[in-house]
Amino acid sequence: MLLGAEKVVTPLLWQRWEEELEEHPDREWVELLVRGIKFGFRLGHDQSKVATEVRCGSMYEASQHREIISKYLEEEV
Repeated sequence: MLLGAEKVVTPLLWQRWEEELEEHPDREWVELLVRGIKFGFRLGHDQSKVATEVRCGSMYEASQHREIISKYLEEEV
């Protein structure tokens, strides 16, 4: 059987996803998501395409104020 020859069955309504994400700034991501819902997602995993390190914008600032962050977390927990 050819890849993609089967009909995709899903409770997700691709039209609704497309409408809801109309204003999303990453149009490429939205198109990939909607196409995956509509036609099915490609299976497989390529580790070389996965980011191995995630950094948030405030990571540097937080590392400079460890005592304040630690105190805040102690109070919250």
